[in-house]
Amino acid sequence: MATTPNGLPYPVGTDRVMDGDDAIKALATALRFYVATVTVTLTATPTTAVVVTFPAGLFTTIPVVVASMTSTGATAWKGGANAVSATSCQLFAQSNSGSAGSGTAPVTCIAMSLP
Repeated sequence: MATTPNGLPYPVGTDRVMDGDDAIKALATALRFYVATVTVTLTATPTTAVVVTFPAGLFTTIPVVVASMTSTGATAWKGGANAVSATSCQLFAQSNSGSAGSGTAPVTCIAMSLP
């Protein structure tokens, strides 16, 4: 078995085929990611956020978090993440115009890290 420059394991030609399950397990455990969708109150500034807590022990370092939301109204909104740590992040939904909105919106985040 060998590893890519970013630390992901993979089998090589001299590995036994019967050890393929171990190679796939090594790759699966090296990849760490978490996906969550939460409902967030729309605000003029990112002051109201929903905390997303990652499963215990999933990340040992601060993961990269990508967040997005779907806006169905005429007003332009954006969603995002802040206060990211190895155990949680905060998701928010904000007006692009800076005016206060009403209602809620779904915000989805993907948190990921490599070995």
